[in-house]
Amino acid sequence: MNYFITKQDDGSVNIVTPVPPKFDLFTGEYLLLEEIPELLEGKKYSLNDGELSVINKTTADLNLDDTKKLESDLKGIDQETNSTIESGFTFDNLVFSLSKNAQLNWGNLFILKQAGLYTDTEIATIDSNVFMLTTGNVNAFFAAYTDALNATLEIGRNLKQILKNN
Repeated sequence: MNYFITKQDDGSVNIVTPVPPKFDLFTGEYLLLEEIPELLEGKKYSLNDGELSVINKTTADLNLDDTKKLESDLKGIDQETNSTIESGFTFDNLVFSLSKNAQLNWGNLFILKQAGLYTDTEIATIDSNVFMLTTGNVNAFFAAYTDALNATLEIGRNLKQILKNN
C-alpha cells in the first residue's frame, strides 16, 4: 500500500491512502512511502527533511488529545440522549413521540386543559396508531411526557458532569 504524507502548516502530519491523483502538484512538503512505522500510544509522526519519524507527543499534544476525547465523549452522550428522546415515552402501554413538534403539541394540549378549553382529542402514537386523549387523562399524559423527557435530559447532564469532573 502506498501512503501520501504531507506536513501541515502547524507542523502536524497528514497521511492519505490511496495516493491521490496528481499528488505531484502538491506545493508543500510531502513524502511517498510504501509502509509507515507503527504509531504507539503517546507518540506522533514527524516529517522533517523528507523523512518520516515517530516522536514523543508534547504536553500540549497530550492536552489537545484529552480535549478532543472529551469533546467526542460529550457528543456521544448528546447522540445517546437524542436517540433515547427519539424512541419516545410510554403512556397507557403505548409509545408516543418526543420530537420537538410533539413536545409543542403535548404542551399545547396541557395548556388547553389548564384553561378549561380542552375536549377529548385523538392523538397518534409513535407508530401511527390512534389514542383518545380524554380530559380525564391529559394531566397524567403530560406528567408521563415531562417525566420521561426530564429524566432523559438529567441522565445526559449527569454523564457530562461526570466526564468533565474526571
